[in-house]
Amino acid sequence: MRAKGRRSSDHIPSDLHTEILIWLPVKSLMRFTSVSKSWQSLIKESTFIASHRRTAPSSRKQSLLVKKRLPRWDVVNVCISTHYDSNDFNYEKLENMELEIPGENLGPVYSLYTCYELVCLVYYDYNIIIWNPSIKKFITMPKPNHGCCSCHLSNSIGFGFDPKTNDYKVVRTHIRRSSVEIFSLNTRSWRKVDYETLCFPIVDKHICINGVIYWIDGLEKYVRGFDFGDNEFLQISLCSGLRSELNTLELAELRESICIVQHRIGFTDKQLCSIWVMEEPGVFLKLMTISSSECLGSALCLKTNGEILTACLDERLVYSYDPRNSQLSYCGSISIDDYLELNTYVESLVLL
Repeated sequence: MRAKGRRSSDHIPSDLHTEILIWLPVKSLMRFTSVSKSWQSLIKESTFIASHRRTAPSSRKQSLLVKKRLPRWDVVNVCISTHYDSNDFNYEKLENMELEIPGENLGPVYSLYTCYELVCLVYYDYNIIIWNPSIKKFITMPKPNHGCCSCHLSNSIGFGFDPKTNDYKVVRTHIRRSSVEIFSLNTRSWRKVDYETLCFPIVDKHICINGVIYWIDGLEKYVRGFDFGDNEFLQISLCSGLRSELNTLELAELRESICIVQHRIGFTDKQLCSIWVMEEPGVFLKLMTISSSECLGSALCLKTNGEILTACLDERLVYSYDPRNSQLSYCGSISIDDYLELNTYVESLVLL
């Protein structure tokens, strides 16, 4: 017979408590912070958050974060919605799922980047916020120390995770000054790294794999990278099949490998889109080619089920392409005022 006033949880060792909790979803853990002070302290510990982040990431909900850019006077305003990465994704159902973006007093958002669990919001006046939508927590970064903070044309931002230091970082390159600044979430500060030359043009979109930020340069001849661990720039030559004036190239991540989506403008009525994956630096393998009578636009993102979300820009429609049967599935229409981008993130306790 159980002793009066004793709870069954009192007989569970604290180590077992931890082992059970790290497998629970974020929503449940946020509720459990109100159970007791000891549970609140445990769930907010950096070691617990790191363990929860590493434990069964596939069991945590993968979300699509939708960026809809709406015109507001003479600038572009970003609205954000979320939807779980599911087989029945439909863009039109996102209208009532908008998130309240932090930093509204900072003005409109210029750029948005995601890396695993966090979102990096860059505002027009170069205020930068790192945000976890899952727990509605964010921090406002101090402004960079060097260079022209408000000139977006000569700056580029990279946002990623450094596994060597278990730290989220932002790299800011300033081409005109050949300078690089790195922000560490752990230290909440910037540090400057000098380079003799930094003259390559890079596009806004980037990916982060194993602590390296990757961009495609503006001339589309190389993949450029910045290694957070070694503080060094990398240069990867593209194969001849990717270097063409008729190409537009976009970076994506596929099973922790660099993936390039190649859009080719041919002389037929079909739009060609090829997916390449990098097997080793400079060696690319073409995985598939999509040929469709639809005027497909950019590949918005790769879903966890292997399908590719893409947009028919002429008709303002969103499709999901299944490479296993070469079928396009309708996923909704885009308003004439919207500019659609999709990013993925995973629910976590980071920033709690």
